[in-house]
Amino acid sequence: ASLCPGGGYEDGTFFKPLVLLWIVFGLAYFASILTMIGNWLKILSKKTRAEMEELRVHATDWTQNMDFRIPNPLEFNDPFLLQRR
Repeated sequence: ASLCPGGGYEDGTFFKPLVLLWIVFGLAYFASILTMIGNWLKILSKKTRAEMEELRVHATDWTQNMDFRIPNPLEFNDPFLLQRR
């Protein structure tokens, strides 16, 4: 086994554990980033849910104060009945 320019041996006695460590730490780092993004999304969805609930409360409060009775009967606005006159 001759020395290769990297400092290790060609059969990989030095590089294989290094590559395995690199992969393991890389996966752990990637998983932590994904967890962080997931937590951000959870917080964001809680905030938007709270805002939507607040909007819904305002909307129901507003609709309770409104009067939705139609001033004219619907038959008066019907185009078919308007044609017969």
